[in-house]
Amino acid sequence: MFCSKICYGMSVRGANSPVWKGGVTPVLIAIRKSLQYRTWRNVVFKRDNFTCKKCGQKGGDLEAHHKKSFSKIIQEIKEKMPLLDLYDAAMVFAEMWDTNNGVTLCIKCHDKKGTHAYKQIL
Repeated sequence: MFCSKICYGMSVRGANSPVWKGGVTPVLIAIRKSLQYRTWRNVVFKRDNFTCKKCGQKGGDLEAHHKKSFSKIIQEIKEKMPLLDLYDAAMVFAEMWDTNNGVTLCIKCHDKKGTHAYKQIL
């Protein structure tokens, strides 16, 4: 017996888990480690002058945040480009690399965001 679906999902792995998303985690990691992702991230940082857009912290541990969530974009890629390999499709999906969809946040502010409440900072 488990206290919640979350606890159950943490104990059951693979396709039997209620939080299974089709085994995409390795692909998502590969996308985030790609040269294209690092380039997108650096362009966002430079545009924002390496400054958190919420608290104004300059430099330090910064993260580039997708305003429209990374997971929503991935879902759109799956729907609009189902015949392509997910990684290959992501590499050519323009919205993934649109720097207007990115904002620089420090780790503290990014952690506070939770469910992408970015509208309060822009």
